[in-house]
Amino acid sequence: MKKILLSFLFISMFGFVVSCSNGAKEDPNRISMAFTVQDLTNPVWGATAENLKKICARNNVDLTVVDCAGNSANQITQMENFIQKGIDVIAIHPAEINSLEPIMQKARDAGIKVFCWDEDTDNADVSWLVDNFEFGKAIGGEAAKWINDKLGGNAEVAIVEYSVYPNLIKRADGIVAAINEQAPNAKIVVRDSAINAAEGMPMAESFLQSYPNIKVVACIGDGSAIGVNEAVKASGKASADFGIFAADATEEACDKIIKPEEPFRASVSLGTPEQLANQVYDICMKLVNGEPLDAKIYREFKVVNEANVEDYMNGKI
Repeated sequence: MKKILLSFLFISMFGFVVSCSNGAKEDPNRISMAFTVQDLTNPVWGATAENLKKICARNNVDLTVVDCAGNSANQITQMENFIQKGIDVIAIHPAEINSLEPIMQKARDAGIKVFCWDEDTDNADVSWLVDNFEFGKAIGGEAAKWINDKLGGNAEVAIVEYSVYPNLIKRADGIVAAINEQAPNAKIVVRDSAINAAEGMPMAESFLQSYPNIKVVACIGDGSAIGVNEAVKASGKASADFGIFAADATEEACDKIIKPEEPFRASVSLGTPEQLANQVYDICMKLVNGEPLDAKIYREFKVVNEANVEDYMNGKI
C-alpha cells in the first residue's frame, strides 16, 4: 500500500512540474529557440532539425522542435504555446503563410524574434527565401541538357509536381519553362503529383505503363524521385539514356547519383542538412543578439551530379 501511495504521490508531483514547465522557459538564463516544421518525415527538413538539435546542444541553447503535419491550425496552436512560454526566437516553416501571418506578428509583438523559412512575409524579422521558379529552372535545365546530350534533343518527359504548397507549384512551373526553352523538341506527356517515395513509386509505375517511351522524369524533390528511381528499375527501363532529375541532394539521392547504373542523374541542392541547420542557427542567434540582418535573405543553390557528388557527400563543396 505504501508503494502505491508513494507512486501516486510521485506521479502527482511529476504532473504538476510538467504542467508548470509548459508555461515558462526551461531556464530563463539560457537562450530558448523553437522550430516548427511542415513535415519532419521530409528527409531534408527532418535531417536539418536533427542537426539543429546537435548545434543547439553544443551551444547551450534550449531547442523545441515540433511537426505541424502540414496543418496550419496545428501550427497556430504550436505558435501560441511558444508565445506563452516566452521563447526568445522562433523558426517557422509555415504550412500556409496567409493563415500563419497573424500569429507570427503576435509573437513579434510579444518581443519574440521570428525567422520564416521559405515564405516572403513582412510578419517575420527575417524571411529565408528561395526563388522557386529559378530553382525549378535549374532542375529543368539539367533535364534539358540530358535530353540534348543523350537523346538528340527529342524525348518524352514526365513532370512530378506537388500542388499542395504554392512554392512547389512555382518550382514545377520553372522545371517546365526550362525544358520548353532549352529542349524545345522534347514533349512533356504527363504531369503528376507526389511528395515522397511511397507516392512516387506507384505513380511512376502508372505513367510508365501509359507512356512507355518516357526517357526523362523531372521532380520537384528527391522524395518522389527516389520512388520514381525504383519504379524505373523495376520496370526494366533503367537504360544508360534514362534520366531522373530532382532537388535537395539528400543522402539517399546522392547514393543513387554516384552509381552510373542508377537512372537518378542529378539533384539541385540548397545545402546539406548540416549546412542548412548551421545557417538557421546563425541567423536566429544574430536576431536574438540584435545584430543587423537583411529582412530578406535569398539562398544559393548548386547542381549535384556524377561529376561532383563525391565531393558534395564529403562536405568539400
